[in-house]
Amino acid sequence: MKNKFSGYTLIEMMMALGLGLVITAAVVTAYVSSKENTDRTTDVSNMQEVARLTLSILREEISMAGFFGHLQYELVAKGGGANLLNSFGTGGPTKPRVFVSPQGTAIPNDCTMENNELNNGSFPNNVDDRFVWFYAYEVPATGSSNLKALNSSCVSSAKKNSDVIQIKRVIADEKLLNSAGTHFEDVEDDKLYLLTEPLTAGFAMGSQIKAAPRPFADTQVTKPSAWEYLHRVYYIKDGRNNNQGTPIPTLTRRSMTFKLLSNDIHPAMGGEEEVIEGVEAIHIDYGFDTSASDDRVDRYISTGSATDELVNNNPVVVVSLYILVRDLDITPGFNNTAGERTYQMGRGKTLTFTDDYKRQMISSNVLLYNGIEASWVENSIADPGGSGTPSGSGGTPAGGGGASVGSGGL
Repeated sequence: MKNKFSGYTLIEMMMALGLGLVITAAVVTAYVSSKENTDRTTDVSNMQEVARLTLSILREEISMAGFFGHLQYELVAKGGGANLLNSFGTGGPTKPRVFVSPQGTAIPNDCTMENNELNNGSFPNNVDDRFVWFYAYEVPATGSSNLKALNSSCVSSAKKNSDVIQIKRVIADEKLLNSAGTHFEDVEDDKLYLLTEPLTAGFAMGSQIKAAPRPFADTQVTKPSAWEYLHRVYYIKDGRNNNQGTPIPTLTRRSMTFKLLSNDIHPAMGGEEEVIEGVEAIHIDYGFDTSASDDRVDRYISTGSATDELVNNNPVVVVSLYILVRDLDITPGFNNTAGERTYQMGRGKTLTFTDDYKRQMISSNVLLYNGIEASWVENSIADPGGSGTPSGSGGTPAGGGGASVGSGGL
């Protein structure tokens, strides 16, 4: 009887193996392609989130700059229009003295110019110059900016090719007098407050206004509100190292603190606070009203080209804010496929890169409501993408313009 054997021939085995390899290669290729697309989408999504969060923080801060509660005018410390009640000479038990120094003299532990050339310290100085409550200057790649930099004890590690932004305002959380009208109860001892009425204002620590007699409790200020006062500076500095051992650029904030010595209120340098990783540069274009004080922008100029005379003598109505964010880690080979990338960050400010980091830029116009004299209206600035929702009290809002996002060769 003849035996019959069943099985695969060598040719059939070779064909099956070849077909299996082809299918395996196709699956692997599809997986790699899918993973690359997922990684790319994740990178873009992460950068967009960082950009929008940074924009949200800075836009709120900038639009709230110069908000001083119910005070309807600029803070003025000297002259016939003076409305700041604090003593600049000898203080008294009901009139706290704010610690300031003459122009040309450094202010210890305050975040201002090296020699206090501009009236932009924590408190309005006893000079005729306007109190600068919004200020921005460039830290250029080489040389120095046209605008004077803040002192090194305040900002010493800001990255080049980016701006430093200084803001003074109060928190939109109004504190009211107790029912008897003698003092404030819902305040913190170590916080600085600005007591305001429509025509007058005065600084006092929480410990000074928690008990009767409160400061300024005379005919000068009969029924004030108290608002926590902020003096903050934003800039970019190197943070922790990434997986390649390179520092990650980080949006950083320094907030001033205040302390009471006898009857003097002194500024004190607060610590640095890392806010958001992956922010490589921020840039401001000033929108000045230089002609008829009609609350309209007559001239846009970048921080790298602005002068002290412009800043000191002209109100800022709008600023154009540009933010460049960067992926935390490199994408190997990205520069080979993307090539040189150039980002236009405002007027006369371009940044060019030839590395393996992915980047994205976002920009927005921000209206400085408190820099205009006319009453604000909700539709006074186009807002195709922002919230446009006012925030604050005393009829002074905070909001922002719409934002635009661009990859710039992502």
